[in-house]
Amino acid sequence: MNWNGLTLPNNPYYQDDAVVIYHADCRDILPLIPDKSIDLVLTSPPYYAGKDYEAYLPSYEAYLELLSTVWKSAKSFLGDGRQLVINIAHTAQNDTPAFVSVQLFNAGFTFEDNIIWEKPDGASPRFGCLVQNPFATWYLPNHTHENLLVYSQGKPRRERNTPLDMTYALQFRGDIWRLRSETNSKHEAPFPERLIASPITFYTNPKEIILDPFLGSGTTAYCAKKLGRKCIGIEIEEKYCEIAAKRCSQSVMDLSESKQTPANLSL
Repeated sequence: MNWNGLTLPNNPYYQDDAVVIYHADCRDILPLIPDKSIDLVLTSPPYYAGKDYEAYLPSYEAYLELLSTVWKSAKSFLGDGRQLVINIAHTAQNDTPAFVSVQLFNAGFTFEDNIIWEKPDGASPRFGCLVQNPFATWYLPNHTHENLLVYSQGKPRRERNTPLDMTYALQFRGDIWRLRSETNSKHEAPFPERLIASPITFYTNPKEIILDPFLGSGTTAYCAKKLGRKCIGIEIEEKYCEIAAKRCSQSVMDLSESKQTPANLSL
């Protein structure tokens, strides 16, 4: 199949001029992506935290092996100087961001940043036990942040084809981004649109191609299309492919350069 000049696997779940979605295990699709064809990998892998959509992963070791396979594939299809931005969180049992950082280093990517997504109202019940029993001898803080690990394929590029909206850029000039979690979603762990729109805006130019190997309900594809970029998404759960396809089919790409900013996407 030819899509925007790329030869991609046939029979996508959904396709339009800006987005193509595959219902598949990403390990079956990624080796078929043309070399050096992707300008940004932007994704939030499963957290391995007991979610229903993680049932296909039999163990934490299998989960880490899945992630390692994805990064190794990205070495081929990610363009020189282009970034990977990976939203990942630690759990009560495992420090997954640390493991992923080691995987990316071992795969040959260059560390660029670790951005903290702070969720003002994102609180787990861990601290509640201490409130109930102030004499407890242990302490478990609530989890109120996640990591956005930023790595690049070699030396990161610094040039842009279009200027940034500086009013917007100043809002995200620090490495702690305070954004509320998404609550109006049919997915168990959805992205806030602004969390995704920001790296799309900062690390890509209009018409460039983004890949999300764990597409979920399609926020990466939706935001990419709204911001004048292209997106290849892969999702193993068909119910989420359906949601993502519906979102992308209803979005209208605004081709006005002056409006290609995240300002009109939801907080």
